Amino acid sequence: MTGHQSLSLADAADLSHAPIDVTAVLDHLIHESDAAAATSIGFPGAVDLHYGEVLTRLGNRLWNNIGDPADLGGVAHTRVLERAVIAWVADTLAMPLDDRWGYVTTGGTEGNLSALHTAHHRHPTARIYYST
Repeated sequence: MTGHQSLSLADAADLSHAPIDVTAVLDHLIHESDAAAATSIGFPGAVDLHYGEVLTRLGNRLWNNIGDPADLGGVAHTRVLERAVIAWVADTLAMPLDDRWGYVTTGGTEGNLSALHTAHHRHPTARIYYST
C-alpha cells in the first residue's frame, strides 16, 4: 500500500471532502482484496481472464445495449455480439431454430430478475418459494 495506509476506506471515500483521493480509495480496496485472497472465495467470478486489451480498446467508451438485441437501430452498441452469444447458447442447448430469443445480462442478479419477470407474465398466479 502507498502512503495512504493510515486512512480507513470510509475516510478515504468520504464524499463530504473534496476532492476525493481516488488513489487512496483504490489502494485501500486492492490491499484489502489482496489480504483476503488466500481465504476468500469472494464473488464467484473468473479471475483468470486477461481482458487488458479489451479494456484498453473499449473501456473508455459508453455502450448502449438497451432493448431488444434484435433491434438494429441506434449507435454505439454491441448487439451483433449479443446476438452471436444468444445463437451460440441456443446451438449448445439444441434449441429450435424458430424459437430463439433472449439477451445477455450483466450478471446473475439481472438474469434472475429477468427470469422472474418472464415467469410472472407466463404464469401470473404462480407462487414463488424462496429461502433465506
